[in-house]
Amino acid sequence: MERNNKTTILEYSITFIICLVISFLLAVMQGIFKSYSEVVASTNWNITNENQKVFFVLTNSAFATGIVCAGFGLLVFASNGGAFDMFVYGIRRFISLFQRDVNKIKYKTFYDYRIAKEGRPKRTFFYLVAVGLFYVVLSLIFLFIYYKV
Repeated sequence: MERNNKTTILEYSITFIICLVISFLLAVMQGIFKSYSEVVASTNWNITNENQKVFFVLTNSAFATGIVCAGFGLLVFASNGGAFDMFVYGIRRFISLFQRDVNKIKYKTFYDYRIAKEGRPKRTFFYLVAVGLFYVVLSLIFLFIYYKV
């Protein structure tokens, strides 16, 4: 599959927006819009003022989003390398035992499955890792500001 700049920009943009929405939802769930006194009463966070609360919540939400996004990218990288091939093949073979015609299996051996899989194009993953690392770096910036406030 030929990739162009428009596809790449679209992948990065969609991933960034989805991560932004997830990060915002996490921040809302942690109480970014609640008053300082409400948050102190309901949690045991080490915060002393409103600004610290805001940067603490932003740090947590950006870090969680970044780690999950980068983690998905690394899982795709591992899958492209064949880390889960034996597991997938075993599950397919197990499910094929419940077919009517047991001899009508798509891949008779693991070797056949690997050869067929090598012919397929690899999935892209770098945009997931890059956006995830961006959010982790953003959380480190928020953490630095949290300690300075």
